[in-house]
Amino acid sequence: MASEHAVNPTQEQIALDRTRRSAAKGVLQMDAEEELTMARCYEFLVLRVQVEIERLGVVGAQAAVLCKCPDREIMAAMAAFADTSYLCQCILERHQLRNLYIESVMHCVDAVVSRYSGLGVDSQDLKQEGIASLFCAIDGFDWRRKLRFRTYAQFWIRQAVLGALYCSSRTVRVPIWVQKLLARIRRLQDQASAHGIVLSNLDIALELGVTTKQIKTVLSSKRYSVSLDTSAGTRSGRTIGHLLPDRLQLSVPSLVNESDLRTSLAVAMEGLPGRERSILERRFGLGDSGSETLAEIAESLKITPERVRQIEQVALARLKRPSVMKQLGAFISPM
Repeated sequence: MASEHAVNPTQEQIALDRTRRSAAKGVLQMDAEEELTMARCYEFLVLRVQVEIERLGVVGAQAAVLCKCPDREIMAAMAAFADTSYLCQCILERHQLRNLYIESVMHCVDAVVSRYSGLGVDSQDLKQEGIASLFCAIDGFDWRRKLRFRTYAQFWIRQAVLGALYCSSRTVRVPIWVQKLLARIRRLQDQASAHGIVLSNLDIALELGVTTKQIKTVLSSKRYSVSLDTSAGTRSGRTIGHLLPDRLQLSVPSLVNESDLRTSLAVAMEGLPGRERSILERRFGLGDSGSETLAEIAESLKITPERVRQIEQVALARLKRPSVMKQLGAFISPM
């Protein structure tokens, strides 16, 4: 079975030596012939690991599934079996060849990442995603289709990089299908605006072959997130978070007991002269009656409204003294 699908050990060793010599020279990019040989050699090593797993006692589909697992998982699963030294050697050779295989197409990862850099995700993170996708590309590659591995790997790299961008470029994750449809809508709107045409949701839905409900859903996702730590643009150094109300906290008026406030005001105003205290009570409605205007108070006291205003200002200045403000400090919210 192995001879029908892979090269023999002699060809495998020749390919490995050739690749190691290329790696020593610093040239890891392979031509089409070298990629074909490498793919056949890797398939042979995979089959050899599977045959050794079956020889140790794991048979059937379980051996095929275990063969595709990471090296550590294979060794952990086979730890209970005796004499696994040859299996370790097979896994090590497969690991070394796979590393050379990945290094030979690393330039494809750099090429794809350079096209999508500066879109909200660090280039090193995109590169890691691209390298991780190469493992899936190696396991899924079929050399019998006469397709170069670098062409097949570019598809996996691009999908991994785009997936990382879709999932990580926004603070609030938006489904990938929404972002793809939004990109199509934007292209269609740009084309229409170039000709002076404004498209409605119905026009866009008919052009793209989707429903108007989907168009509304996608367009509603065009929102930008702003950090609460962003400066509010004031010299005080406040942020946007400082300007938002805390719904979990009760308002100051609801926490203040009206009877306590009246008692504290009465105590604070005891030190005022009688006329000043009377004017404040009538001016701000502190008594049983409502508040009165300066003219109403002036008419009852037979003085001018300006004089009433002056007395009011003097009385308020007396209440602002530190000794009096101690009694009213609990009812004054800081600005």
